[in-house]
Amino acid sequence: MRNSLCLGLLCFTLVPLHAQVPQQTPSSARALFQPLGDLPGGAFESAAARVSADGKVVIGYGTTTEGRQAFRWTEHDGMSPLGNLKDKSYRNSWAVGISADGAVIVGYGNQTVPDDWKSNTGFRWTKKSGMKATSGLENAARHEAWDVSADGKVMVGDGGQQAYRWTARGGMAGLGTLPGRSNSRAIAVSARGAVITGSSYNLPSWEKEEAYIWTPAEGMRGLGFLPGGNKSFPNALSADGSTIAGTSNSSHGFAAFRWTRKQGMIDLGKLPGTKMTHPGAISGDGSMIAGACYTDREHAVAFVWDAVHGMRSLQSVLETEYGLTLAVWTLENVAGMTPDGRTLVGWGRNPAGEREAFRVVLDVRGAR
Repeated sequence: MRNSLCLGLLCFTLVPLHAQVPQQTPSSARALFQPLGDLPGGAFESAAARVSADGKVVIGYGTTTEGRQAFRWTEHDGMSPLGNLKDKSYRNSWAVGISADGAVIVGYGNQTVPDDWKSNTGFRWTKKSGMKATSGLENAARHEAWDVSADGKVMVGDGGQQAYRWTARGGMAGLGTLPGRSNSRAIAVSARGAVITGSSYNLPSWEKEEAYIWTPAEGMRGLGFLPGGNKSFPNALSADGSTIAGTSNSSHGFAAFRWTRKQGMIDLGKLPGTKMTHPGAISGDGSMIAGACYTDREHAVAFVWDAVHGMRSLQSVLETEYGLTLAVWTLENVAGMTPDGRTLVGWGRNPAGEREAFRVVLDVRGAR
C-alpha cells in the first residue's frame, strides 16, 4: 500500500452522530479518521464504496498502471487488490457490495480504457475462489452485480435487461420491470435478502426512470417522485428493508429523498450552494443517511442527515461543532456505513488534492 502526503491516523474527540449510539460527553467519546491510501502504480486515486457490519473491512476501487481495480482493506493488511476477471482483456474492476463479515464481495469489471458500462461483467469474490464472473439473464452481454445479503447467499444486480435476484440454490431470477418501462436494475438488498430496491427505465436514454421496492409477496412496486419530478432512483436500503434513500428531481432540482411505507417519499433537500444530492449510505434502521451534495460533476460536499438535525455538512459538523481541523482535507462523499452508523466510508480530496478513500470511526471504544 502506498501513502499520500499522509496524515497517518488522526484521533479526535467527537460526540457520536447516530441516535442509536449512547450519548457521551466529548471527554469520553473519541473518533478516528483514516486515509486509506491507494494501490501501487498509476495515478493516485481511490474511493471507498462499502464497509462490513463490524466496520473492519472496507471495499472500493484504487488505481493501478492497468486501470481502476477493486480493493479490500483491513487494518491488518491495508489495501489489497482483488485483481480483474480472468480474461486478460478486462482492465478495470469495482467492488460495490459486501457481506456482513466481509467474506463475500460483489461488483463488476470491464474491458475498456476509458471504461464503458456497455462492456460491464459482474463478479462475486471470496478468498477461496477469488474473483468469479457472474452471468446475465438470457446470456446478456452486459451485466453487473450490485449488492449481497448479510450472509452472502443472496446477490442482486443488473442482468442485462432487467434486475435479478440470485441464490446458490435457486440461481438467477429476473424481477421484471415497472409498467411502461423496458429495463430495470437492482441496486441494494436487505440484510436477510428478502427486500430489494432499484430503478426501472427505458434505454437508451434512461427515460421514465423510477425507483422501486421489490418483495416476494408484492413483486415490484414503483415509489413515485418528489413533487414536480418525473425521475427517481435509489442508492441505499436499510438493513431491515424499511427505508430507502435516493435521489429524485423535483420543482427545485435534484434532491435527496427518504422513503418509508408509512410516510412515502420525503424531500431531504440539499446543502446551500449545491445543485443535486445523492445519498450513498444508510444506517440499519434508516434513521441516519449520508452521501454527497454536488456543486458540479467534479466537486461535492459530504453530508449526514438525521431527523433531529436535518442535513449537515459532515466536514462542518466535525470542524465547527467538535473542533476538528480538517483544513488539509475536503470530505466529498460518504458511500457506506455500518448498520449502527458508527463507521462511515467514502472519499475526499487529500492534502495533495488527490481523491482518496477514507474511513471514519465514531465512538472508538465501543466500535473497535
